[in-house]
Amino acid sequence: VSVLLDGMSVVVADVPRHVRAGDARRLVARARERDVVLVPVICPPSQWPATASRRLHAEGRDWPGLGVGSGLLTSRPPVVRIGEADGTTRERGVLAS
Repeated sequence: VSVLLDGMSVVVADVPRHVRAGDARRLVARARERDVVLVPVICPPSQWPATASRRLHAEGRDWPGLGVGSGLLTSRPPVVRIGEADGTTRERGVLAS
């Protein structure tokens, strides 16, 4: 991830379950120095141990098109919650097909 931060504008990386806080802080600092957007992908129950300017939570809710025992999935629109550094949260529906 550290090497990618040297040559990319946006880095999306799967975070190991037990990432150390010091390693996370170093990655955040390197991304900030190079003006790179770092998006660590974290699956529960692990959490990103460093400070983040925003936290993004995406989850699917509806399964349009599926009937009981039949049908075709027509879309799976996610709902995205954006947590700001001040603790406020905004929720947005995203259209996806």
